[in-house]
Amino acid sequence: MSLEFEVVGDFLGVGSLVWDAYVAYADAEQFRNFSQDILSLHVVFAQVEDQLQNTPTGSLSTKDMDNLTILYHGLKTTMEELDTLLNKYREDSVRLRDKLRSNLALLTTFHSSLAKYVYFSSPYIHPPVDLCYVLA
Repeated sequence: MSLEFEVVGDFLGVGSLVWDAYVAYADAEQFRNFSQDILSLHVVFAQVEDQLQNTPTGSLSTKDMDNLTILYHGLKTTMEELDTLLNKYREDSVRLRDKLRSNLALLTTFHSSLAKYVYFSSPYIHPPVDLCYVLA
């Protein structure tokens, strides 16, 4: 296998990371502008990918291969950082949502305990009937 084939293959493999990052960030409102930049990167990447796939093996110069290697490492590192950030965002959002649900449950419980004061203090609302007591 030639070095050019390895470099081009590695570079083309990053394309799926770019697309996955775009899809993941596109749904998050706070990352809307961020996802647009990733989409722009994907569009340019797709054009480079198309050209590389249509370039005969062995026709890239050493300088082009070096540049492609530099671009590959930079792009791969950036996509890995984006993936880490997205995973942290997801973990944080899940943790925050769990906390919200917990607070909702506590507030609902407290609200239910206040209901007895409303039932017993209002002349228009009768206390709830305990069916177990009525049926006994």
